[in-house]
Amino acid sequence: MVDVNGEQHQRVAPFLAIRQVFSDWVVESPYRLHLTRRTEVGAGARGQDRQPEVVAGQLRELGVLVRNQMRFWNALNPVLAETQPTNAVRQPAPPFIAGGTAGVAQLFGGGLYNLAPGQAVVLEIALVADPHYFGITLGNLWSESFDQGRSTSSRSRDQMHRSPDGRFYVVVTDEDPGGQNWLDTTGAPVGNLTSRFIFSHEVADDERPTITAVVCDRADVAWQIEQLGGDFPEFTTEDRLAERAARQRHLDRRYPA
Repeated sequence: MVDVNGEQHQRVAPFLAIRQVFSDWVVESPYRLHLTRRTEVGAGARGQDRQPEVVAGQLRELGVLVRNQMRFWNALNPVLAETQPTNAVRQPAPPFIAGGTAGVAQLFGGGLYNLAPGQAVVLEIALVADPHYFGITLGNLWSESFDQGRSTSSRSRDQMHRSPDGRFYVVVTDEDPGGQNWLDTTGAPVGNLTSRFIFSHEVADDERPTITAVVCDRADVAWQIEQLGGDFPEFTTEDRLAERAARQRHLDRRYPA
């Protein structure tokens, strides 16, 4: 029950949203979930839920849901493109209510990058409360992620090097900067940058993580991170090939043919 202007109302959740989140792509595999209507358990091909008028109604309802989702995202993305900071990050905060299925105890931060060839954005991520999961993803202006198998355009906590100062320093740029924490723009000079933090409890304002951004030349990335107090150990070409191969194997498990 919830209180609305002194009146008690029963809260009903008509939807179930399930999201699998992967952090260590080397060892984690998706679980398989099977949902069956109670009226369909053991039902034959001519069951009540298979009648033409029932199926036709379900298809019409699906059409309404898809249409509304398309309208929502088509309206939202231009707003994000106009209001998000460029080469900077809006600090992680709870999602706005229109997000719908984002869930509790989650924080989101976002921004845009706009880089000339040879430029980079260094992101400094400082944690206060320890999240169950966090990750950063690059994508286009329509909120589509870049190819996460053939590029390192996303990173989870388990895919990042943590500096001795306890912070994470991540580099957004178009070519390999020679360190592990590379977010590959895949050649797109402009794009979205989205961070997600998932906690096991709702965090207070002073427990929220912070993200700061500095623009520099890609050749100066290691020096810039050292100035911020971190380190940027070498990550060889062979290391990168092995990293991408592990990502591709994980995606094969996640999306089997």
